[in-house]
Amino acid sequence: MGKKNKTKSAKECAGVFRLHDPTTGTDVVLLRVERTDNRGLSTHVLEIEHFLNRVRLKTELQKIGADFNRCDVDELIEALPEKAGLLTKKVGWHQLGDDWVYLLYEPITDLGDGRLAYLDMSSLPDVGNGQLAGDLDEWVEHVARPMTKSKVSLFALCSAFAGPLLKFSGLQETMIINFAAKSSTGKTTIVKAAASVWGNPNDFPGWRQTETRIDETALVYNDNIYILDDLETNTGSLSKRMGDAFQLIHTLTAGKPKGISKLAAAEGRSTYQTIALSSSPKPITQAIAAKRELQDSDRVRLLDVLIPETPYGIWDPSIALRKNEPPLDRQQTEYLSANAARYHGTAGCKWVRFLMRNHDKIERLVELSTERFIRKCETNEPRKTRIAAKIALIEFAGLVAVAVKLLPCTKQDVQRACRWAYKEIIKSAFGHEVEFKHIQKCLIDARNAELFAAYDATQVRTNTKLKQEAGFINKSNGQLILTPKAFDSLFDELLPENQNARYARQAFIKKVLVQKGICCSGSNGEITKSVNINGSGQRRIVLDLSKLDKQLEATKPNDGGSTNKRSGSREARKKKRKTRSKKAQ
Repeated sequence: MGKKNKTKSAKECAGVFRLHDPTTGTDVVLLRVERTDNRGLSTHVLEIEHFLNRVRLKTELQKIGADFNRCDVDELIEALPEKAGLLTKKVGWHQLGDDWVYLLYEPITDLGDGRLAYLDMSSLPDVGNGQLAGDLDEWVEHVARPMTKSKVSLFALCSAFAGPLLKFSGLQETMIINFAAKSSTGKTTIVKAAASVWGNPNDFPGWRQTETRIDETALVYNDNIYILDDLETNTGSLSKRMGDAFQLIHTLTAGKPKGISKLAAAEGRSTYQTIALSSSPKPITQAIAAKRELQDSDRVRLLDVLIPETPYGIWDPSIALRKNEPPLDRQQTEYLSANAARYHGTAGCKWVRFLMRNHDKIERLVELSTERFIRKCETNEPRKTRIAAKIALIEFAGLVAVAVKLLPCTKQDVQRACRWAYKEIIKSAFGHEVEFKHIQKCLIDARNAELFAAYDATQVRTNTKLKQEAGFINKSNGQLILTPKAFDSLFDELLPENQNARYARQAFIKKVLVQKGICCSGSNGEITKSVNINGSGQRRIVLDLSKLDKQLEATKPNDGGSTNKRSGSREARKKKRKTRSKKAQ
């Protein structure tokens, strides 16, 4: 005689949890009920009003195929707890009362005390983050250890650990770190190996994305790293690619798009913070600067790290020599790429658990570490300080990862890698700049050498040969009138050989000359203007060297001569007092 099947209590056969949805400010119910034919648990979210309505609840349970032989509607309603967990569509840090929890791609996280956090990723795109393969020891040995053999790869790996620390940083904006080098050097490999901290490194988006798409994918990378495919894989003209890059840089680092999609607005998904890693054949700042003017606010967001050209690709032979090891070669790059695909995701899990346990302590340490790093950079420039604060966060992440045995290297290795990266980023961001005294020298040398014909209004109208002149000097008002080609040749000694860097330096020189009032720019930003030459208007660049002379005069040191009457009279009074005191004695 068989036993009669008992209807188990709701708590035994299903889960009933109250969740708080911060986007709407209301509570909902998370149901986990068993389905018919032993098909396992089904997860369903209901509004509380619908859940408490017995008829409505039964209808919803029928829709999802709940097994009514194993759970009772009335028992489900009675099982609803008073304490609320969390419902969210965003990966990363979330506050629950006085506690902070980091949700890392797991749909359901047990918060203890009968509460759950439910990460609803049903409307979010599938990405590689969150996928696990291999164990942690294998990742440390076969991915992290080779990455410590190079400054650039170690810096990339430290950057991967810095994503969850953004919450503690107080940065004005986040960053995109781009590794620039020729093809087949291993630049994309180190980005993929860094991605293996959090999941499968072979599945990530590209540079060409709409703001809506960025908004939808960035939530999956919130408080984490956002891996971008090599810019070289982006299709379209150079101008279009640079336009896409410029838009993505500002949208991603600001943490919200200019226009939020209706879907995102309805679900309250409007902000995020992430560190993006990418690679390209050349520095992206130089490529964009060739097409449009970049401001300092652009240069502190996109951080180009130029990988040195060596026969070893990304690998640094000096590190191997210091450790008495043979230098690594390109074969090691293939080995690293294969192992990143084989072992991934486990390091991120351990890292998040550590951060949650030490949340309050880390917040204080990040601030101290940032101040110390900025002091060592010895800069008072606000724009360089903003970059230093970002690299400081990455250095702190690397130092802590060494302490918790996720990075098999020394703290000194991390510090060397991050300080090297800071110098390379500053050089790439502001290397196009040149001191004004060097620009002054080129202009003065051109005038003194009499390279250009004298400008005479009557001559240039009658002499057709003068129309072909590259430039004129108007001695009556001190103006230098040049063709754009002659203008560029004027500053040739200041221009680097690299074409993109050359464009960036030329743009900077023009900007400085406009700021100093030596030349004017039109509403379209062009500095050429129409000049009457041989009876017709020609586009020329007009430089007012008389203003240059005034600036030189203003910067001359005061010689303390007769021009300074107050100083002279003061000296005379001192002399008189000395004479009187001598007579009195």
